[in-house]
Amino acid sequence: MVVYAPARKQTAGEIKRAVERSAACAWKPGEPSVREEYRPAHPELDQQFREAVIAQEGVTLSELAATSPEAAANDAAPRAESIVDACFPGNPLLCVAKSVKEAATRPRETWRGHLTRLPLMVPSPMKTSKGRTQDGRGVRAMPRQHRAAPLSGRRARSGDP
Repeated sequence: MVVYAPARKQTAGEIKRAVERSAACAWKPGEPSVREEYRPAHPELDQQFREAVIAQEGVTLSELAATSPEAAANDAAPRAESIVDACFPGNPLLCVAKSVKEAATRPRETWRGHLTRLPLMVPSPMKTSKGRTQDGRGVRAMPRQHRAAPLSGRRARSGDP
């Protein structure tokens, strides 16, 4: 059996809420086990359907790639800055991280020049730089449209943006 250590200490309230929320999908005596009902998260590729859609739409992968604001290149040059500029015009708040324990939300311009060494980013702009956790502490930021995995709220080290 594999046991994973949590990235941070869980509060009693978080554990209680997780148990309460799991009741709807928890195994009950007399029901088949989850293993018997297991299905892969993604269906098998239906090659025939795929080819029919491509034929109907008339767009190939190379044509789709040609419409990208950031052309695919075979060189090893880092392109994080230009890709982020294309995806997030203006100066929105972006949540970027070195690891899941070291994340910060700052305006786009603050991150300029630092993105090639920061591999993680929430894929939508943030509303505010800090928000409230489920138990009321104000340490996490939340995106405008999507929810993200909890981030630690730890401040970046000196010299980081």
